[in-house]
Amino acid sequence: MTESTSRQPRVPFPVVAAALGLVVLVPAALIAAIHGFDGLYGQDSFGYVDYALGPAVESLRSFQALPDFHWPVGYPFAVALVAMATGLEKQAGQLVSVLAGAAVPVLVAFLAREMIPLDQAGRARWAVPILAGLVVAVAGQLWQSSLVAMSDTTALALATLGAWAACRYARSGSLPWILLACAAAALAIEVRLIYAVVGAPIAFVVARSLVHGWRLDPRRAAAHAIAAAVLAVVLVAPALGEIGDASNSQSWNPAFAAQSVVETLDGRLTYELPMSAFYLLQPVQTYWFSLLAVLALPGIAAIVRRRDPIQIALLIAWPALVLVFLAGNPYQNTRYFLAAAPPVAILISLGTLVVWRFLKTPITVLVVVAALVLGAFNASNFTYAFVERVSRNSASIRALAAHVPPDARLITLGATAQLRHDRIPNVIELASLDQQATAQLLADGRPTYLLIDRASIAGQWTTRAPAAIVASIEAAPGLREVDVSGIWTLYEVAPI
Repeated sequence: MTESTSRQPRVPFPVVAAALGLVVLVPAALIAAIHGFDGLYGQDSFGYVDYALGPAVESLRSFQALPDFHWPVGYPFAVALVAMATGLEKQAGQLVSVLAGAAVPVLVAFLAREMIPLDQAGRARWAVPILAGLVVAVAGQLWQSSLVAMSDTTALALATLGAWAACRYARSGSLPWILLACAAAALAIEVRLIYAVVGAPIAFVVARSLVHGWRLDPRRAAAHAIAAAVLAVVLVAPALGEIGDASNSQSWNPAFAAQSVVETLDGRLTYELPMSAFYLLQPVQTYWFSLLAVLALPGIAAIVRRRDPIQIALLIAWPALVLVFLAGNPYQNTRYFLAAAPPVAILISLGTLVVWRFLKTPITVLVVVAALVLGAFNASNFTYAFVERVSRNSASIRALAAHVPPDARLITLGATAQLRHDRIPNVIELASLDQQATAQLLADGRPTYLLIDRASIAGQWTTRAPAAIVASIEAAPGLREVDVSGIWTLYEVAPI
């Protein structure tokens, strides 16, 4: 079949697709600049950046293998390279995330273009991919994740690149495309382990294309398969140990899908919704696709009706596998749905085309445009509120830490990574202690302070050692409240 010869837009598709990145890049950069936000928050981002700027940079400069890390090393490796290349340190992690986040809508548009059959009439092969890119570009969670020094947008961009390259290989049978597909998918896993789930439909597309190629030229197909397999194994090998290490994967359990209270190594987690309901409802949230998500339904129907195995694998199996995995994990986090966002955005765009052809009215376009504008407004509010909240929390921790004398030890839970990143001396992680170790620490007579979130201790950690240790210290030798800021309370431990 040949592409429609009907009139095409004058602006080349790649130019418009590339411009989609600005929809993420510009507002994210502005929000970060206004607040002076460097992308660091919580425990994980500090862990990533400290490893990247410390052990990773040292290893790269001495041409040695990266030291062990409790997460996949792909993201901190990229941060280390950027830090070395640009001289940046404080914002290196954020720069990697924001560039990857800006690449996501561009790659979604190119992937969506591969999903539109060549025999489509009119401007569908231009409009549908651009709309898909816009849909994901105005998602608030993508803006937020692009601002933080975390691995999410990097892994998402690589997985989407892998899916697009797999489609290109299915069409052309060219060796560079299969190598790019396998390399990108493997690196996505090396950045974030959940993308092993996304790798399955990508692998299906590649394998199906190899089977087709085998029928035409067995030797060529075998050479492609061997080259791609070797490349993928070499790139993903460092993550294999992480996948099999139970200490790095918090006990996935299908029973969690129906539960809203889950016991984990991080204590008792209580949610408003069962795990499956939370993730199934993510597409309609205002920080994702809001009511536009409903248009994914006619998009799904159109894909099922066509019965194209590649479309089914990448647009239906991909998000379905991610949702099944997330429903069985013990954590509810809005950013986890990022792994399913590209195919859902494409389904929304395809669904819009279906509705447009059915109704044949400009109202459809007006409604979608209004929804996109509202999505950008919601994204701005969502991201801005997040940055303000994080900034206040960091300021609270630093203000309370200023009360601690330099020669005193500070025991804390939830603020350890930030305090160590700020080079506060003598910081001890409460979760690493037990009753005996705590008693030995306090027995040496050294001034000791405790910085905790009381609500978290009384709720999340109530069945775990941290809550028991705080209760025992409070009982004897006792705690004197020094100051409160935000959710944090600083205590001085009474001398024994």
